[in-house]
Amino acid sequence: MSYGLTCIQIQQMHYQAKRHQPNNHRGYLTMENAIARKLDPPEINPIEIESVLLNRLASVGQKSYAEHMGISESTVSRRKAEGYFCNMAKELAFLGIQAAPPEAVLVSRNYLTAVEILADAGLKAERARPDALGWD
Repeated sequence: MSYGLTCIQIQQMHYQAKRHQPNNHRGYLTMENAIARKLDPPEINPIEIESVLLNRLASVGQKSYAEHMGISESTVSRRKAEGYFCNMAKELAFLGIQAAPPEAVLVSRNYLTAVEILADAGLKAERARPDALGWD
C-alpha cells in the first residue's frame, strides 16, 4: 500500500519531527497531530534493571555463568545474597544505561517519532478514501 510519499517527503517529515516545527501549508503532519506518546527519556529504575539481570542469570543458569566468569557457583550464590546484582543495577541506572532482555527491540526516539508520523499520515489518508476499508 503506497500513499504517494516520496523519499524526500519522508525525510522532510522526519526532519520536522526532530525539529518540532509545523509545516501545514505542505500538508505534512506536526508533532501535535502525531500519535500521542511520551517521548521524554524514561526514568531508569534500578529495580527493573536488577530484575532483568536476575532473570537472565536464571535463564542461563548459575553454573554456566560461573564458568564463563571464572568463578565458583557458590560465589554466584553469595553475590546474589549480598546484593551484588542490586549494586550493579544501581550503577547502571546512575550511568543512564538501560538493561533489556534479548527479545526487546531498541530504536532511537527520532526513528520512533518518524514512524508514528508516517503511521498517522497513512491512517489519515485511509480514512479520507471514499471507499475506506471499514476501520471505523
